[in-house]
Amino acid sequence: MIQLYWQHSTLLTFLKSQGASLPHVMPEYLFEPDDYRKWTKIQAVLQAHTANLTKGAEKNLVIFSNKQMLILEDSVFETISKQAWTDVLLQVYKVFVLPRVSSHNTADVINLENMPRINSELLSSNIYSPYERIILTWLNKNYENNRVTVWKDAQKGDFFPLFSHFSYSFVDFKNHH
Repeated sequence: MIQLYWQHSTLLTFLKSQGASLPHVMPEYLFEPDDYRKWTKIQAVLQAHTANLTKGAEKNLVIFSNKQMLILEDSVFETISKQAWTDVLLQVYKVFVLPRVSSHNTADVINLENMPRINSELLSSNIYSPYERIILTWLNKNYENNRVTVWKDAQKGDFFPLFSHFSYSFVDFKNHH
């Protein structure tokens, strides 16, 4: 169990050092459900044992977190674990694949003169990396170039959303408004 915990902890530390954003993912969230149950039992015993120790002996006991331990029900753990793994995989993609997106291969994407509707703040965002901004700009350029074809019957003044946020821009607007 300890080795598995440290492997997951090391993975998260490495990804964070490369620029991944995973402050909400704990190493134990990456366990299999059986391993998580074993882990929580071990941690509960260690915390109970620590509570009974004197202050002097406490420093010799290895405790992996000084936070209050939250023991999740199986169904909750499964949901959190799936989200944690999804976030880890997406951050791996962000850290190791997106940097391969090259602006010199998409030089015409950066020219926004032909697209006055796109907010220029997108290009100066400190939330997204340059690679993510290139992708959002590419999406907007292609969207602008092709929306007339897709929505032939659109009336002047109809709302056509822009892609400016990875989480919100890709929802189905018909089902969410």
